[in-house]
Amino acid sequence: MTASTGLVPPGPASPNAAEPGLDLSVLTVPVGPGLPPAHVAVLPAHATATRFADATEHAAAEDMGPLRANEFLRGRSLLRQLVARVLGPRAAARPLRATGRGKPLLLPGVDVSISHTDHHTAAAVWTGGEIGVDVAEPPERLHRGLVRRCCGPHADDVLARSDAPHAFSRVWAVQEACVKATGMGLADLPWRIPVHPDARQGRWRRVQWHLVDAGPARTLDPPGALGPARALDSPGAFGPAGALGHAPSRPDAPGPPRPHDLTCALALAVRPGPTAHPEEPR
Repeated sequence: MTASTGLVPPGPASPNAAEPGLDLSVLTVPVGPGLPPAHVAVLPAHATATRFADATEHAAAEDMGPLRANEFLRGRSLLRQLVARVLGPRAAARPLRATGRGKPLLLPGVDVSISHTDHHTAAAVWTGGEIGVDVAEPPERLHRGLVRRCCGPHADDVLARSDAPHAFSRVWAVQEACVKATGMGLADLPWRIPVHPDARQGRWRRVQWHLVDAGPARTLDPPGALGPARALDSPGAFGPAGALGHAPSRPDAPGPPRPHDLTCALALAVRPGPTAHPEEPR
C-alpha cells in the first residue's frame, strides 16, 4: 500500500484563543485497509509551545534539569494539542500517565506516542491499536560500529553513501518507532529490526511501519489552509516508494534557523488490535 497524508479539517471556532490544537496542522496517515488512519504532528523544537502541558506536568518538570524539562514539556504539550485537534479538548485535558517502560497512556482505546530530540518534537495518536512515533536527525558524526549494529547486512551500503547520516537516521527512526509501538522500548532490541535504508514502509512481527523524510522542518500552515478535502497527494508531494508529503510552510515561520532544522526522518509504526493498556487513567 502506498501511504498518503492529508490535513485534519479545522475544529469549531473557540472563543478561547489559547485552546490547544487550534493552530496545529496535523498529518493524517492511512496505515492499512480497514484500519483507521493515524494522526501525527511534528514541529521544530523552537516552534513547539510548552504551555499546553498541564499543571501536574509543569510541576514534574521543576525537578528536572533544564534540557530534560524542555523536552518533557514540549512533548506533552504537542501531544495535548494533537489530541485536542483529533479527539477534542476534553480528551486532551485527561491525565497522562505512563507504563513502567515509559509508554504514555491517555484513554482506553486511544494509543499515543511522543518523540523529541534537541531540535524536533513529534506526537502521534491512533484508535486502531498501538502506535509508536520517532523523529531522528542525521548525526553530525556517524560511528561505523553503530551503523553495523543497527543496519546489519545493509551496513556497508549505508557507509558507502554520500548521504550516509540521512540513511542511518531513517533506519534508526523506524527501529525506534517499532519498539515504541510494542511498548517494550529498548527491551525489544530495536537494532535487530531489519530495515532496508531505501524502504518507505514495511513490517516487523505484527507491526506495520511507514517512514517519511520530514524535510525542512518548518512551522506548518494554519489548520484548513489547504481546505478540508484537499489531500497532500499532489504531483511531487511524495518521494520514491510512497514517502509521505508535507504541508506547505509559512515563509515567515518564527524562530531562528538552526542547522538541524533542515532535515529529519519521521517514522510511524502501528500494531493493529486492542491496545495493550486499556486501563482508565486516574
